[in-house]
Amino acid sequence: YSFDLNTNTNSYEFQFSVDRKDSNADVQQKLMQLINHSKIGINASMVQNSKGDNALVLSSSQTGIADDEDYLFQILPDASPSSMHAMKLLGIDQIAQKAGNSSFVLNGKEHSSYSNSFMVNNQFNLTLNGISKDGSEATIDFKTDADAVADNVSRLANAYNEVIRIGHSYSDAQRPNKLVSDMSSVAKDYRNELEAMGLELDADNYLHIDRNLLYDAATAEDAQDNFAILNQFKDTLNSKAAEASIDPMNYVNKIIVAYKNPGHNFATPYITSIYSGMMLDRYC
Repeated sequence: YSFDLNTNTNSYEFQFSVDRKDSNADVQQKLMQLINHSKIGINASMVQNSKGDNALVLSSSQTGIADDEDYLFQILPDASPSSMHAMKLLGIDQIAQKAGNSSFVLNGKEHSSYSNSFMVNNQFNLTLNGISKDGSEATIDFKTDADAVADNVSRLANAYNEVIRIGHSYSDAQRPNKLVSDMSSVAKDYRNELEAMGLELDADNYLHIDRNLLYDAATAEDAQDNFAILNQFKDTLNSKAAEASIDPMNYVNKIIVAYKNPGHNFATPYITSIYSGMMLDRYC
């Protein structure tokens, strides 16, 4: 069997065969793999309803449609009766939802866009995440420098705290909290500078933010110096994280067994790379 898949720029012919033992789901699975492997900007997926019935859904990765376009893609069977019958059974030529542009009102004027993301006044990007309720509005404004700094510092502190949380959660499998020790040592080196900007280190090595102090630091005359310290702190954290990712075995309890040659005196073979002695004891 064969069918044509036409886009606004190209036309593709797909051929497939059906064995006697194939179920409808088997045929749909074949077509899904065939279309996805072709990488032509059409995504194929299988869906199932509450009754257990399967359907093959095709959708375009392109969004929006131009005024002179009738479709983003269409599917047509070839002229043979068998292919037309197969298309009727599969139903993949049926349109469940037509392509369309996003529609929105900005400053009282109606606009449309080919996608849900668009640029306003060539200054910043907006993304529509859903359909708003009738009469509801969203107000978009610029943040103050202090608010923007506070949000960025919060993300930095949250990322640091997540690493500390992971270190605590795996403390039984680690060399005595080496990950926590290495990462928190960076915060301790910058403790005085961080506390002056409203970032306090508690007994469990988590960072907490005092927004008032942080705002003061962001609006102070020496704000640039404060930013430089934060960048140094961030860069040092990145270096520590990179070291941990390069040699993660350095952060776990491990037993190294070396089978030495009794006739020769070699240095311990796993000193240079303990990964050469790793053995797989389970597969998940």
